[in-house]
Amino acid sequence: MTSPPLPRPVLWLGLAGLLPICLCLAVARLPSVFGILPSFLAVLYGASYSAVILSFLGGLWWMAALQANIRSAPVYLVSVTPSLLAWSLYPMVRDPQFVIGAALLLSPLVDRWLARQIRFPDGWLRLRLVLGVGLGLGTILLEWPHHTA
Repeated sequence: MTSPPLPRPVLWLGLAGLLPICLCLAVARLPSVFGILPSFLAVLYGASYSAVILSFLGGLWWMAALQANIRSAPVYLVSVTPSLLAWSLYPMVRDPQFVIGAALLLSPLVDRWLARQIRFPDGWLRLRLVLGVGLGLGTILLEWPHHTA
């Protein structure tokens, strides 16, 4: 039994969610063009954007579990982990880009785990893979210009 495909706005707006990290990467990697301060701010803004998206994913997982009437705690524990991770990194870690990026890279694995319990629309796991890998790698790539500047 197949589920309905993703609505076009979900696909296009989801993919557009990669634009902020691409812009931040461009500015961060070209300090000779944009200047050191904008490059530093691009790293800060890019990591912050990725932390917000990581937290957003947890909310999506929480709501998907509620919609599927899942009663077991593990799904909800996994769902709050991204917000707690993103929140806890800023005061404790000088450069959280790698940890946030790695969490985003791993996030499609959570989607696959949830898909064993929840039926997602056709194309959702593919879109999440593209977005998780794109945003995760982009966030990790923010790490290097910041350390070499």
